Amino acid sequence: MLGLSPKEAAGLTGWYLLFQIGLFLVLAVVCGIGDAITGKQSLDGSGVNPAALILVNSAAAFLVLRRQLRKRRLPWRGLLLPATQWVGFLPGMLLIMLGECILASEVANWMTAVLPPPQSFRDYAKPLHDLAAHPFSAPFMLVVVAAVTEEFVFRGLLLRGLLARIRPGRAISISAGLFAIMHLNPWQLSTAFLIGVILGWVYLRTRSLALCIAGHGFHNAMSLLAAGLPFTVEGFNQGHAPDVVLFQPWWFNLLGVALLCGGGYWVRRLAPPIVWTLSAPSTEPPLLPHDTTTAGAPAETLVN
Repeated sequence: MLGLSPKEAAGLTGWYLLFQIGLFLVLAVVCGIGDAITGKQSLDGSGVNPAALILVNSAAAFLVLRRQLRKRRLPWRGLLLPATQWVGFLPGMLLIMLGECILASEVANWMTAVLPPPQSFRDYAKPLHDLAAHPFSAPFMLVVVAAVTEEFVFRGLLLRGLLARIRPGRAISISAGLFAIMHLNPWQLSTAFLIGVILGWVYLRTRSLALCIAGHGFHNAMSLLAAGLPFTVEGFNQGHAPDVVLFQPWWFNLLGVALLCGGGYWVRRLAPPIVWTLSAPSTEPPLLPHDTTTAGAPAETLVN
């Protein structure tokens, strides 16, 4: 897989959004024609339809990945990474994502307080979290489809390509920023950027896309299941009026920081040292730490 410049990464994100918008329009036209023929309403227009999102997200990810692979004349197996021993990272990953969910919830609280979302937006997004109305399609969309498609695009394609061209910190920040922008949701920008940075760091240290997919799926699952936990915390999963903003207690936020740092320490302790070579634009990025003497003269080597 060849490297990507920040401009190319932004362009691919643009294509991903265009594919999504175009596919939504096509789906709306097809459903409209079908409704006119059958006299039944397939999309009621009251909010986003999880089943429609499954089709659109899957197809858009396939198209943007296929476009890039064809442009670089690479087979589909070019997306795959060498097998990694990721099982040992799971306890640390669980701690990281538990801490991330706590901190992301508080960030969302502050975002809502500063910029309250309109009721129309709440109503539009509500079906994605309505398990009574969509007991299968909503969790499948959020936990499986969104996690798999978005991680293949933003960590497996964009971040992987950026890491071949620019320093890791900048590559992670750019990929996380593009990930946040892709959601087209100003109230989700901060939390999406946070999870993008965390999963980007996990990818950098472990080279495991599977861990990133699992972490993304866990984050989305918590958004569905938090209200059903056997405990309630103010500002996290305690019920309240939509126009009321509650903040989490300080000790809960501190717990989130501790879990995140503890999980990060676990992963960092098990992960091999970073030996990353910033190579020429045409050089394939290294997927695992390797002996840099086997490559050409590197522009710069980062060791951690």
